[in-house]
Amino acid sequence: MQQTIKVKQSVDSIFQYLISNTNEIAQLVSENSYNEDQLTKLVKDYSLKIDLCLGVTIAFEPYQFNKEIKLLARITINIRA
Repeated sequence: MQQTIKVKQSVDSIFQYLISNTNEIAQLVSENSYNEDQLTKLVKDYSLKIDLCLGVTIAFEPYQFNKEIKLLARITINIRA
């Protein structure tokens, strides 16, 4: 039973860390007007900051950065060796 409690606490701690970082990203995106390059950098920086994640995705309005491309998200995937 003690081992189950320790695992639960560990998982809860991981989720709280992820939630905190997700909220930071959401706040930054909602308070700033990023161009495509800035948004790409933000996603990359957070994907490297959050050790527990293999990638970060930010969704946005269709045609946000190019009226001819219906891109809906920016994703960065990091595979750590």
